[in-house]
Amino acid sequence: MDPITRQCLETSVEAIIDAGVNPKSLDGTNTAVYANYDFTEMEVMFSEFRRDKVLAGIERCLRANRLSFCLNLHGPSCTLAGGWGTFFHLIEKAKEEIQRGYIEAAVVVCANHIMTQGYARSDGCVAVFLQKEEDAFRNWATLMGAEDKFFKIGRKNYMSFDTENAKNVLKSIYTKCQVDPSKVGYLEADGYGVQERDKKEIEVIREVFCKNRSSPLVLGSVKSNVGHLESASAGVSLIKAILALSKSKVPPTINIDSPLPTLTEAPELQVSTDVTPISTSKLDEKLPQLILLSSRTENGIEDVFRRLRTTKATPEFAFLLNNVFRKAMKGHMYRGFTMASPGIPNIPHKTMKVEKHDRPIWYVFSGMGSQWPGMGLLLLHVPVFRAALERCDRVLKPRGIDIFEVLTSKDEAINDNIIHSFVAISSVQIGLTEVLRALKLEPNGVIGHSVGELGCAYADNCLTIEQTILSAYARGKAVMESTLIEGTMAAVGLGYHDIRDSVPKSIDIGCRNSSTSCTISGPAADVEAYVSKLTSKGVFAKNVSASGIAYHSRYLEPAAPLILKYLREKEG
Repeated sequence: MDPITRQCLETSVEAIIDAGVNPKSLDGTNTAVYANYDFTEMEVMFSEFRRDKVLAGIERCLRANRLSFCLNLHGPSCTLAGGWGTFFHLIEKAKEEIQRGYIEAAVVVCANHIMTQGYARSDGCVAVFLQKEEDAFRNWATLMGAEDKFFKIGRKNYMSFDTENAKNVLKSIYTKCQVDPSKVGYLEADGYGVQERDKKEIEVIREVFCKNRSSPLVLGSVKSNVGHLESASAGVSLIKAILALSKSKVPPTINIDSPLPTLTEAPELQVSTDVTPISTSKLDEKLPQLILLSSRTENGIEDVFRRLRTTKATPEFAFLLNNVFRKAMKGHMYRGFTMASPGIPNIPHKTMKVEKHDRPIWYVFSGMGSQWPGMGLLLLHVPVFRAALERCDRVLKPRGIDIFEVLTSKDEAINDNIIHSFVAISSVQIGLTEVLRALKLEPNGVIGHSVGELGCAYADNCLTIEQTILSAYARGKAVMESTLIEGTMAAVGLGYHDIRDSVPKSIDIGCRNSSTSCTISGPAADVEAYVSKLTSKGVFAKNVSASGIAYHSRYLEPAAPLILKYLREKEG
């Protein structure tokens, strides 16, 4: 395949994915493809094929058609061979056709490919995906308008420049788009590199954009960074302007050793020779985000996760990414997920090769020890989660418990009150269950431990929200009102059969977690002594935060009558 065709295909698909759209979802839609390029050296290399009437698939007209064929797009598909500004002409054409309802969306791609060594110009490829605002998942920028005019004067050489015509076109398009040129904060200029032409461009800019300005116009040209890309030059300039808008920073225009006097003497112009801040509106969210990804290979998905660590995972970014990978992508045999949180690097991720059959979904509910101060602070930003917590709060508030205070307080002592620990764990499990239900992720099974069994009962529709949170409250209240020993619990890195003959008689093996893990419970002094003995032998053993209660042991029996009593009380 002609390299420029392959490059256009790859970049166009990347643009679609960048918009948060799975390319498969465009199958059969009235989506247009418009391509623009001047020349590819493959046309020369394959001249023999033309002479022998062999179909090599390198004709210019096929650039757009190949993408339409590959994605089964049913909209217009054509390639133009034009000048540097043809890219803007195609963007305006796509915009008008979308507005008139002729097409649903459009891919506009431009490219320049150079294979000869030492060629003075540069190559590259730019693709944009245009949609209606109400259909778009991501909005890098709103397209106000575009225009393409050739400003040559009469029979003069092609580098001649008609400044008056240029001024009139700019004034006309800004008037049409109802934008005051004096309010423009940044202008991506051409910067042709020929003094006479650049002087005329500066003259046009000062005339159109610099009258009655309240602050200097930031000016730049990406040609100094990447060179002149022929028919792709307008596209790369557009991308630079969009990135500047997104980052609120204009990249520096490099290699300006001797700027024109018309630039240095104009106080109303500021060339961005360094990173230059500009004023834009930005949102900053800190809520942890669930990220779903897939790839063709194991190395591919690991590489994506490595790149994710350096990306700010905002809610918008997570939504876009998850929407792309919401449905299976052909050939993507490896899938994975992670929880990305700003400011927390190296969050672990999990990947696996997909099986041919659907994997079952299980809800797993944790027990005591999974609580921490402020555990619900960020989750309360999720409307579904907050609504569930409000129902819990209506039940607990008459009993003197403010669940929002319990879940958002950063006070380390907040969970010293055992009731707080129980209702915090149960309320978060209720809220997360509601979030998963809203996502239509119904479980094939549920499993829980300790107070997590209440989460199982709720997820299995055995208990209502009110009954579940009241059960957690009753459990905590009964424990607090009972006369119990000073106890504690500890996690041990040994299985039941490895530990049962060595554990002191005063200590119970409360939980058989796995073949290599148990939780012990009993008098605090005895548990601590046994933990020290195990750690001295190199066995993992660690105390569990249990607020001085020997849960899952014989020592909790005095609380049983009270728990039963409170559970039998009517709601309210």
